[in-house]
Amino acid sequence: MSIFLILFFTALVGISLILSRKLFLLKKAGMNDEREFGDDDFAFVVPDLEEIGGIAGKGLKKVGYIMFVSGLRIYMLSSNFLKNKYKDLKVKIRDIKSKNNIGTRIVKRKKQEANKFLKVIGEYKTKIKRIKQKIKEEEGLN
Repeated sequence: MSIFLILFFTALVGISLILSRKLFLLKKAGMNDEREFGDDDFAFVVPDLEEIGGIAGKGLKKVGYIMFVSGLRIYMLSSNFLKNKYKDLKVKIRDIKSKNNIGTRIVKRKKQEANKFLKVIGEYKTKIKRIKQKIKEEEGLN
């Protein structure tokens, strides 16, 4: 996106330089605004800068509104689509589970012993809790 913006503004600066150079050459040659230009001199009429700004502002507002609405519409459609697909997938998984009786199987696992470090941390936590309880009882904060 930033590449497009850079290209756009570079082209805009280039066009403005070309037009300003052309106008500078016309003024330097001593042409007055009162002179009527023929069709060969200018192929189009350039409006005032304020008009161009007004037209561009209106156009940008329209484009911004259209982009906002289309983005919001795409967001709503995609979220609705994903929600429906999620529900369908959940139903399919539930059917497969009930078909294979996965939920009724009980798998017995051996109880693993906790890590030594975790045991030590657990012991410290219980000691701290006991100390806190004793302090509360002595201070009467219960």
